[in-house]
Amino acid sequence: MILEKPSRSGGCLHAYEPLDTLFSSTPDGYEPFYISHFGRHGSRYAGSKEDFSVIDELMKYSASNSISAAESRKVTLSETGEQLLSDLIALKEYSEGKYGQLTEKGAREHRNISRRMYSHYPQVFSNPERKRVIAVSTTSGRTIASKENFLSQLALNAPDLEVSSYTARDTLEYPAAVLATSGYPMSKEVRRNERFPDTSESTARLMKGFDSRRLRSLLFVSNCNDSILATNGRDTALGHVTSLSKASLADTIDDSIFIRIQFSGRHYECIGDTLVPNFEKYFTAEELYYLWTVETLIWYAHSCACEGADHTRMHYYGTGILKTIIDEADSAIAGSSVAANLRFSHDTYLYPLLALMGVEGADYQGPAIGALDRVIDFTNVCTAGNVQLIFYIRQASGTELASSVNCSDQAASPAKGARNTSGLRTCKNQPDVLVKILKNEKEVLIPSLAPSTGCYYDWQRLKEYFIQRIAMF
Repeated sequence: MILEKPSRSGGCLHAYEPLDTLFSSTPDGYEPFYISHFGRHGSRYAGSKEDFSVIDELMKYSASNSISAAESRKVTLSETGEQLLSDLIALKEYSEGKYGQLTEKGAREHRNISRRMYSHYPQVFSNPERKRVIAVSTTSGRTIASKENFLSQLALNAPDLEVSSYTARDTLEYPAAVLATSGYPMSKEVRRNERFPDTSESTARLMKGFDSRRLRSLLFVSNCNDSILATNGRDTALGHVTSLSKASLADTIDDSIFIRIQFSGRHYECIGDTLVPNFEKYFTAEELYYLWTVETLIWYAHSCACEGADHTRMHYYGTGILKTIIDEADSAIAGSSVAANLRFSHDTYLYPLLALMGVEGADYQGPAIGALDRVIDFTNVCTAGNVQLIFYIRQASGTELASSVNCSDQAASPAKGARNTSGLRTCKNQPDVLVKILKNEKEVLIPSLAPSTGCYYDWQRLKEYFIQRIAMF
């Protein structure tokens, strides 16, 4: 997937990909009536100046550095290296004064998600008995701005809605504000004692395939008799200093600098301005793939059901949010006037939520090394990433569901990682409420739970499954 589109190597900073999606037909006799949404803020500027700390590292090798004469150094930047440094400085200057803020591209992402939500499910927002929309965000400026852009577009499409907008500080007006966006608060002690599996061995195995010689020769020039570009052996782990000739050891360039260059440069995609340089031009797609594997493994180890982790984030972040989703859905089903609950938060909450729900693409449970290509960060926590639960209610005049309705608690379990549409049998009692799950507006399944029909789940069975998952973590 990285080789197909190298910008995906940006991981959690990869811009939202709104691909045209063909939705399944709505089962006969059902109509959408309520939407539960949890989304990450849109594309943003770099979080702080520390995101560009690699500039200081590169300046040591720049001819523009007047601290010491360039010719006296063993290693200097090549012409291309100087251009890379100039591009990083330009990107940093473009971001100054706006660190952490939503970009215009991020604002468009949320307006477009809102527009498509209304376009696909107009019935949800046109019911005169359900005119309320409750939107809540964390207190971060970028999540608030994401919420406001989403709501402004929704108001254009459905001006008669009664919208209540809160932040996580409005707990008096909306008691579930914090729980809905951030889960249970983690104390300093809990954070300090979080246990994550060591991914260094997995990373080292992957990075053995990373050949940095092309990048070294592209960005750096050796002023030594013995070239810094000539290695005496292959790198064995990320950050391990490459074995070089003794004359050049004082100015050794280790592979970790390329990770930091890629990390800083990838912020360009969030801005989406043609004046901002594209940093992918400095890397091959294969190089970007190997650099990307480092972050995606760390994401999995910290946020999902990784072997050897204590699943702290799934427990504190995921369970609180999922409980709120369940409670507010039950309230809507019981007859509240709410058409949609919209929540705007961050990637650190969205990823554990997806893992806790067991949604495909975030459901893998096992060692970190096995997560690669199974749990992919840019499909789960890209900018404006989201999960939506679309609720359908059975109409009084509805016909029976097709023979794929599953009302057996003994439905066959699917193979791990496989979609399950087997183990279904006919049942004359239709479920009152069906639910379809969307991840980034695309229909997805829960591999360990059989749907009632197609990609639609009986809410009661889905809720029971969620409660079981909450108890597990």
